[in-house]
Amino acid sequence: MKYKGEFPFASIVICAYNAENKIEQTIKSLMNQSYPKNKYEIIVVDDCSKDKTVEIVNKFPVRLIQHKKNKGLSGARNTGLKYAKGEIYVGFDDDCIADKNWLKEIVKVYQTKKDIGGVAGLILEKSKSNLTEKFIQEQGCGNPLPSYFKGQKNVFSRFFSYIKSKNCPIEVISKKDIFEIGTMAGANSSFPMKVLKDTQGWNERLSGTEDTDLIQRIQKKNKNLKFYVNIKANLIHDHKLNFKQYILKPWKRRKVIVRQYLQEKKILPLFPFPIFFLLCSLISLFINWRLFVLIIVFLPQFLYFWFSLKFIKYLKVRYLIFTYMLLIAETISLLGILIGYFEVKVQK
Repeated sequence: MKYKGEFPFASIVICAYNAENKIEQTIKSLMNQSYPKNKYEIIVVDDCSKDKTVEIVNKFPVRLIQHKKNKGLSGARNTGLKYAKGEIYVGFDDDCIADKNWLKEIVKVYQTKKDIGGVAGLILEKSKSNLTEKFIQEQGCGNPLPSYFKGQKNVFSRFFSYIKSKNCPIEVISKKDIFEIGTMAGANSSFPMKVLKDTQGWNERLSGTEDTDLIQRIQKKNKNLKFYVNIKANLIHDHKLNFKQYILKPWKRRKVIVRQYLQEKKILPLFPFPIFFLLCSLISLFINWRLFVLIIVFLPQFLYFWFSLKFIKYLKVRYLIFTYMLLIAETISLLGILIGYFEVKVQK
């Protein structure tokens, strides 16, 4: 279905939990959209917050729905789906700030494309004032990748896609503003209401992979539907994460990530660079301590060469530091995958 020449009614659903420090700026950004005010609604689903989130939300002319117990992100999204009146369901997190034209750019895709399964936008970091924020932005902030990255079960194809995605951020992968993608993050995503209801929304048993699961179920039920991104549909994601919190996110989700890969019958994402680094370090340690030091210092610069190339181009020391940050992040993820795999097998 194409919504050509009209403004379809959109339901923006904010999932909020203990968001007293961020929900006000989130709602204000959505109330200030350039999209016709009578053509969208804002629904806030409070997932049993313990702070002043509800008190702050009640100051604004939005619809508030409160959970009596915490149901998690998927549960909150499904509650929003139950009460939404729009033709388009637009997902939003409580720590995001939308660009003024964000909703208009999201809807533009629905007006120009047909057979749509979902539409995403671009996620940016808030300030990039510290090293972690700059690193997260370099990593892509969870932004979607073009459709040719999706569904690759071959380990070599996945490795090639990994290298390509690190060298080409989404803004430069395609020369078009709107293009087809393989998956998308819930913080900046939208779906035709009928498609969501036909698929019965999000799986509330999942945490961390619920968005991927939803898209796969949509694709399985409707093989002709496609997913798109409009890189002009920008929002700022204010993670407020330090580096420790950032690298521990996949660790905490290790079991659901493993189950997702096993369900899809894919080889687990065993990052090769940390393994190669560890082997080279151990071998050099037995050969010569000077060689060991050289390996520790310079091998990450070689493995994560795209950061080294950026250092040469921009002469910013942070790109050299990013090689070590990514090595640490991938090592933690790798350990999480391995431990998660054994935990899943033991539970069976």
